[in-house]
Amino acid sequence: MRKGDLIRVAYENPYLRNKLVPIIQAHVAVEEKISKSASANKEAAKGLPISKLLDYAERGIYIVSAFRNEFSRRENKLRNEELRQDLLALGVRESKIVRLNSGWLEEGSTTMTMEQSFAVLSPVSWKDGLTLSNKYDQDGFIWSSRQNPLAMYERKGTATFAVDKRLAVAIETQTNDDLYSKGRGGVSFDIGFNWDCPINWRGNNPVTFNDVVARLEAC
Repeated sequence: MRKGDLIRVAYENPYLRNKLVPIIQAHVAVEEKISKSASANKEAAKGLPISKLLDYAERGIYIVSAFRNEFSRRENKLRNEELRQDLLALGVRESKIVRLNSGWLEEGSTTMTMEQSFAVLSPVSWKDGLTLSNKYDQDGFIWSSRQNPLAMYERKGTATFAVDKRLAVAIETQTNDDLYSKGRGGVSFDIGFNWDCPINWRGNNPVTFNDVVARLEAC
């Protein structure tokens, strides 16, 4: 039940007020937490050097969301805040967690879903990245490290890499809002996934640069 409905019920039913007041206060506390989180992320994103995104991707980047189509916008915001807290608990600095407006194609859907994601501009271990994606029932996430190429991992069993034949990260900064993601700073960027040459992925270990080389030779 929404906060406004709870307030109305409490007003109309005095005998329920003592039970409803703590619930209403909990709603207020959560809303304040979301508001503070959005403000903090907006400030962090103002300084997001999109032009250096390639450097982050080569050192280690993690892009993930807690959004799902079956939840309301408010529920998804709550889920994203929980995800952000999980990232902070891993030791990621708040300034390294940047909110993005992103587009995903969920399993069984032909329509692009717009959602809010987090770009973690700091190395996150493979185990932690996979665990968080599974916790929030995500169809996929984007991850890289110094030893592993930038790739999108989908739970249906494919890993789609975003490096070219020189094994260089394929990301282009643009001003076109129709591209993959847009930072709060207002600049869009497109991740150049090699959709025609995915790698079969068993869900345990990340793909390596050797895997990419072998796949490119076979395509």
